[in-house]
Amino acid sequence: LIICADQVAPRAMARAPVPQDAAPAPQAQVAVPAPQPVAAPAPNGHRYVQAGTFADPANAQAVVGRLQGLGLPVGLARVTRNGQAMQIVLAGPFAEAGALRQALSAVRSAGFGDAFTRQ
Repeated sequence: LIICADQVAPRAMARAPVPQDAAPAPQAQVAVPAPQPVAAPAPNGHRYVQAGTFADPANAQAVVGRLQGLGLPVGLARVTRNGQAMQIVLAGPFAEAGALRQALSAVRSAGFGDAFTRQ
């Protein structure tokens, strides 16, 4: 059996009278979260910390392991300088200036005092 809405007679709805002196119904309160501060981007577009440049791949891998042990995201970039293959050890990328500064401090504290930030 299928009944369409236009085939059903509308029902009369009984409503209780509302007293004129009745207090308004309480309104539901919705908590609005406070706006979160937007993190400042790293200066000059820098997103990486360069820990060092190494001609010996084993040395580069050792540094990668040390920095990963600190919980930093680490990668290698390969370049050729004066005909010699080199590995650059980079921590990052970091989207926020605060995170970049913390990473730079951690890398320097790990013994890489010449570490610097870069794009």
